[in-house]
Amino acid sequence: MSKGNLYHHFKNKEVLFLQLLTQHTEQMSQKWLRLMEHTSSPSEQLLEMADLFGRDCESPLIQALEEYSRTLSSESESLTTLKEITEVAYTAIRQVLQTEMNTRLCMSKRLSCF
Repeated sequence: MSKGNLYHHFKNKEVLFLQLLTQHTEQMSQKWLRLMEHTSSPSEQLLEMADLFGRDCESPLIQALEEYSRTLSSESESLTTLKEITEVAYTAIRQVLQTEMNTRLCMSKRLSCF
């Protein structure tokens, strides 16, 4: 694909980068959903999630994200977009943690009944 053709679809490098990051996040979400189907406990899910995210941190795209985010001002529209994209991961983590806390709470209530 030529540069001209690429910029025909994307206004600039920044828009292209954000699109790549969005697609990457969607792929990670799909991987995460598949992992959740194969793990039974929230503890196992957290371990799998840590492994998945740990391997993802080695991705050149994530390294570029870190560098890129340092160049943005706090009022940047792109920074807002980045926050929205990365919120997907934080939401998944919160859901697993909440499930684990609920499970432990239910277990402690059952134990206190004996």
